[in-house]
Amino acid sequence: MAQNFVITLSSWTFPKLDPDKANFRFVVQLRYFTKDGSPATANNVLPSADSYWECDWRKPNDRRYVGPNVPNNSEPPGYGTVDAAKFNAYDKVAFLVQATSLQSVNVTIYDVDRKDFWDSFLAAFAKAVEGLLGRLTEALPSSIDVPDIIKATIARRLAGPSDRIIGTTGILFPAANPVGNHVCNLTVKGGSYQGAYSVSLTVV
Repeated sequence: MAQNFVITLSSWTFPKLDPDKANFRFVVQLRYFTKDGSPATANNVLPSADSYWECDWRKPNDRRYVGPNVPNNSEPPGYGTVDAAKFNAYDKVAFLVQATSLQSVNVTIYDVDRKDFWDSFLAAFAKAVEGLLGRLTEALPSSIDVPDIIKATIARRLAGPSDRIIGTTGILFPAANPVGNHVCNLTVKGGSYQGAYSVSLTVV
């Protein structure tokens, strides 16, 4: 018999990172069986495709700030813990599905390249404006659309991905009863993202 399952993000932990590398986005994939027994797959992005969770400990007053990545007495040395209880209900819901059973969930952890994105944007804008101002004394052909020049310059300079994949982790749900808290663990060896990560999901 099919039942409704709600899967939410409850918390995550991450190693001590450079603050510019602690801007997280998760892509979550759920595999389950529908009410007629057919296999199905659902995908979601948390918090969304155009936002992220900023964990930059240098910005404790920032409205996007959700948790430190510096050690304290309640955490393993060098680790940060983010409690999703701080989020609104919408941001932490990964899936609401009607299913006979849940098979597995995979979580891909991304670092959103916030600094590079805005640096590129501002540099592109400044370069475009500088080029236009330098030609104020020249006669522009009437066929040139100035706004299009600016947009094209910015588009060229922003080309390329802005997110970096840290890694993918996942779990198989217990066949008997998937309800409860489940922890997906990931260990990254070497590089600027090295360390242990975990993502906790709650099924009700």
